[in-house]
Amino acid sequence: MVSIINEALSLSIALSAGIYAFRYMNRFTRILFYQLITWICFYLGSYALTTYQENSNIEPNDHWLLNIHLLLEALWLTVAAYNYSNAKTRKSLALILYGVFLIVFTIQVSVSGFSCFANLGMAAAGLMITILYLFILYDAFRSKAGLWYTSPEIWACIGLVIYFACNVPYFSLFTYLNDHYPILSGRLFSVITDVLANIRYFFLAIAFFIAARTKAVSTVNPHGR
Repeated sequence: MVSIINEALSLSIALSAGIYAFRYMNRFTRILFYQLITWICFYLGSYALTTYQENSNIEPNDHWLLNIHLLLEALWLTVAAYNYSNAKTRKSLALILYGVFLIVFTIQVSVSGFSCFANLGMAAAGLMITILYLFILYDAFRSKAGLWYTSPEIWACIGLVIYFACNVPYFSLFTYLNDHYPILSGRLFSVITDVLANIRYFFLAIAFFIAARTKAVSTVNPHGR
């Protein structure tokens, strides 16, 4: 229950910031906002599904729902990275990495079934997103004329890289850890899903607030006087 409250808090703050800043967002941050809404819908759906299963004496299993979300989350974040850069090589890299993710995901669900969480697909998505958003961070730092912490893209990307970079080693060993070190696996899962997810969405909320503040200031005072 505590973890649900904590994650719901960060999601609520990010959603509120996104609604407030929506009209000031560029295409990149708007796509991240759409991804946030997608996750909130699946988060609530997962909670409702498992609650119903528990009340009906059915073993809780929302893995198939999380697999669908994984596909959509990877797609939204790939589209955001694709739209951020005008370089053909970066756009091609985004498409290639998403293709690799789809191959890994498809192979795993074909072998294990869609009702089993695609942990290798998650690891592949984490690696893909880490690579793409490190490139965006590099471009954002290089092109930023003022202070780096006034860039919404930098805040959003730092949160995403922290979250997904830590996903890669854990979910790559997910099955092994669950079989041999279940207590450790549970603790790691808690850190990633609670602590790092909160960091990710708090940083996204900061990105939205900065986007709104920057646009509002430039609109009110367009000539800097």
